[in-house]
Amino acid sequence: RLVGHVYMTLEGILGVPLEVAATFILLFTIYGAMLEHSRAGEFFVNFSLAVMGGKPASAGRTVTLASLLLGGPSGSGVATTVTLGSVMWPLLARAGYDPASAGGLLAAGGIGAILSPPVLGAAAFLIAEFLRIPYLDVVAMAAIPTLLYYWSVLVMVELDARKFGAQAVAFEEGTAWSLTRRYGYHFVSLGAIVVFLVWGFTAISAVVYAIAVAVALSFLRR
Repeated sequence: RLVGHVYMTLEGILGVPLEVAATFILLFTIYGAMLEHSRAGEFFVNFSLAVMGGKPASAGRTVTLASLLLGGPSGSGVATTVTLGSVMWPLLARAGYDPASAGGLLAAGGIGAILSPPVLGAAAFLIAEFLRIPYLDVVAMAAIPTLLYYWSVLVMVELDARKFGAQAVAFEEGTAWSLTRRYGYHFVSLGAIVVFLVWGFTAISAVVYAIAVAVALSFLRR
């Protein structure tokens, strides 16, 4: 009975978690990879630094904002932390962060991906499937705790900047407006997911069309 229940029914191995992994998670992973290969991740980091630059806490603020922008589509705390770590560690070091404090900040920012819309580290899809509620409702409910979490990280960044005597980091890639004018199309596919969901598309259809939008927009600039 145990083997039959685990193997043959939809309440065992072949249950909701595996179904979600084979559909939602797979498609959103492809979407995140598409953003990474189209250099949207690099744009999000540069945009965050341009917005937050010029202040002693600019490096820490950049990690926080970039974690929010990257973590939402990827849904992976590890991927977000690794991606930002390779780019932001030199900036954090120049700002005066020691390795342990910089690693803690990167980990705190990256792990927020598991509660950030639209992916929530795959939990959103499980919640929607188990509770039989629209996926858009889960995303809306997750928005408030996500903002509160990153706000708390931002507050700690401000406190740490004073504690460590952090220094401002110069940014020479341009202003936030100039970056948005050149590469702002990377934001479109993020908004497209929400728009498709509001129009009544399923989560699977929404991410498939968002991938198509991201692929099409990637040809705007070499």
